[in-house]
Amino acid sequence: MRSMKTRHSFPLPARWSQPGHVVISGAMHKTRIRTPRTFDYFGMVLVTQGRGWFEDARTPRLAVGAGDVFFLFPGVRHSYGPHPGGCWDEIFLVFSGDIPRAWQKAGWLPEQPPLIPLGAAAPWVRKMEAVPGLRVPWDAGSCCEEISRLQQLLAGMLAVRKAHQRRRDRTRDWAEEVSGLMEKLMEKQPGRTPDLDTLAARLGMGYEAFRKRFARVFGVSPARHLAHLRINRCCDLLSHPAASNREVAEALGFCDEYYFSRCFKRVVGISPGEFRRQIWRASAEQGKAE
Repeated sequence: MRSMKTRHSFPLPARWSQPGHVVISGAMHKTRIRTPRTFDYFGMVLVTQGRGWFEDARTPRLAVGAGDVFFLFPGVRHSYGPHPGGCWDEIFLVFSGDIPRAWQKAGWLPEQPPLIPLGAAAPWVRKMEAVPGLRVPWDAGSCCEEISRLQQLLAGMLAVRKAHQRRRDRTRDWAEEVSGLMEKLMEKQPGRTPDLDTLAARLGMGYEAFRKRFARVFGVSPARHLAHLRINRCCDLLSHPAASNREVAEALGFCDEYYFSRCFKRVVGISPGEFRRQIWRASAEQGKAE
């Protein structure tokens, strides 16, 4: 581990009160994990290149990479660093005082989790480098300007976090709407595959845009997701002893029971007959237990 740059590292004079100031700032190139330690100060660390992880006494291990900033808190043991054999570059600010403690109390310093993905690192590097002042000569005005710049930096990071949350909320709402429409279409026409072009139009989208967004949100194509929904309905029908494989296949629009059996096994991993036998065995064992 070697230091690339350190802007300053000195405390305020003992006679001064400390409403807030930067204790140390700098940049590092890391090739090994930071051993667990506990600060008396607050800190923010922005990864500018590479990948690794961060964890503290309150947070399970988180993956971090270029453009991610994580926060350190007084009295909370933490550790972080690149993956074994890897490296990362970082820029950091360590700060203290009554004002940062007030930020923490107000919930302005992210704690659960103490990480914000900022995207491109370069603009934030410039903003972090601009926070520390020269403080020569020492006076209250220079420290006030410094803590004001730090608060502006924090406000910008919190705005990014809020925007991420809004996008996640919109994505969740969209996914719930799509799932609901698919379920309703399959209930109305259980033996037919829903028309995806019509479904996309109901969402105000062309099919290609719908397909791409669906795959990004659900992790599979719309057709594959529909296949899973159909198989789930098959599982419900197979739990009724009176329903034969042929009847289940016809009810859900499969061309014949053999094609249905192949599709079922490809998704579930076992044949419809074996699935039915497992249900019967589980039901019999539950009856004995009662």
